[in-house]
Amino acid sequence: MTRYSMAFQKFLNLTQAVDDLVEFSHLTADERQLIKNLNNYWFNKENITVVSAMNLTNTISTSTTFRILKKLRQKGFIALEVDKNDNRIKYVKPTEKIQSLFHQYGKILMKVANGEI
Repeated sequence: MTRYSMAFQKFLNLTQAVDDLVEFSHLTADERQLIKNLNNYWFNKENITVVSAMNLTNTISTSTTFRILKKLRQKGFIALEVDKNDNRIKYVKPTEKIQSLFHQYGKILMKVANGEI
């Protein structure tokens, strides 16, 4: 097996381990994609408004993205924070629940990198 084949197999192991997480299994593919896009902002400690979040993907309409945001909020993965200076602006913020999920992803990634999975 080549080095690239082994790397690909580790990637497949990683995706399977992530898919097996109970918290992750309740998310649709569109919800997962939106979370990934939002995490880019959160990781860089950037605020993202609801309006900006609705325009993150080219493959999902803004109305569908808004519904996904509502579902993620109902599931406890995101929270909305009102801007201190303008009550019309709301920011999408990660909750402890989603941060815990990211922590679990990181642990799985480390196991895959070390060949444990």
